[in-house]
Amino acid sequence: LTDRLDQAAAYAAREHRVLAVVFFDLDRFKQVNDALGHTAGDALLVAAAERLLAVSRDSDTVARVSGDEFVVAWVAEDAEQARTAAERFAAALNTSVLVEGRSLSLSASAGLAVGSGADTADDVLRRLVRAEPPGRPLVVVTSDRAVVDDVRADGARPVPSAALLRLLER
Repeated sequence: LTDRLDQAAAYAAREHRVLAVVFFDLDRFKQVNDALGHTAGDALLVAAAERLLAVSRDSDTVARVSGDEFVVAWVAEDAEQARTAAERFAAALNTSVLVEGRSLSLSASAGLAVGSGADTADDVLRRLVRAEPPGRPLVVVTSDRAVVDDVRADGARPVPSAALLRLLER
């Protein structure tokens, strides 16, 4: 994944485009695993991956980074196009899934980070930690100076996932 991000960042810089990375955290995944078992949880993960792949381009990178967390990375024309694509990915996840004869509501919180041509993959990943989903449909960070209201409804600030922190430690 980190190699693909580095390649995409270099391409974005050469082509005067932006690197976009969206982080998805499946909602209520633990409850599905606990209530219906790991087979149902695995089926939900497969469905999420298939839906992300179905709306991605061949040049996009789709990866499961941990448990119920996915990352999609791509090169976009600009931040607005990146946001539109992120919303398309999110819409693909926010649907019903048939698992073991039951219709389950699949949804995900998302954080989008967008880097300019001068940004490295590490710069974008650092922004992604700031944009990690705080229980809302989509949080966007487009620069280091961007202010993101990342306080959850209960007043707590989100803690970056271990998967995102591992990406930064490379």
